[in-house]
Amino acid sequence: MSRGILTLVFDDGYQEVFDQVLPLLQQHGIRATFAVPVETERVAQPEGVTIASLGAWKDACRREGHELAAHGVTHRPLTVLNDAELERELQESRAATGATTLVYPGGTFDDRVKRSAARMFRAARTTAWGIESLPSRDPYALRTLTATGKNFHWWKFFPRELQSMLINGWTIETFHRVTERPTHLHDVSLRDFARHLAWLRHLPLRIATIREVMHAGSP
Repeated sequence: MSRGILTLVFDDGYQEVFDQVLPLLQQHGIRATFAVPVETERVAQPEGVTIASLGAWKDACRREGHELAAHGVTHRPLTVLNDAELERELQESRAATGATTLVYPGGTFDDRVKRSAARMFRAARTTAWGIESLPSRDPYALRTLTATGKNFHWWKFFPRELQSMLINGWTIETFHRVTERPTHLHDVSLRDFARHLAWLRHLPLRIATIREVMHAGSP
């Protein structure tokens, strides 16, 4: 019997995640949440990486049962926008993705951003470190464990997964670029990630998308 929930979230829509992580998830029968900005070139240009198109992500998520989350239009931090800009970012990203979940670009939010998000989405993920209760006490400030090249080791993530099982909680693990050749802080080794997926299948945690968790809590 499963106890506790685990969600895998992938930010920004990297081509390497599209090419290499999607097949791994399908192999293990795992559905994940992918947060992709509408203007994907806003991520690609400053980072010098390749981002898969929003259309490609929409097709893949529809075909394989993953969740596509809104991640803004321009990938700018929502807290620096004026009211009109904030409304546009949220409305247009929701319309383009059909999302019920928002992933705050850069993880930044404040009370004004939360109020706007609550009018359009059912949940929003931050970058605050921690695990969630079930049901979440604040679905518009969901905490996460963000994996980086420095912290992505079983002995750092497993205690949190174990805690989720013990308290019947919700662990959201966030990844950015998963690659064979990590070069940046938020890059995670593809080999390490593949081992992580294989390990997760042995844990009595239910693996679900943010959308699935929020819908399960509906009256």
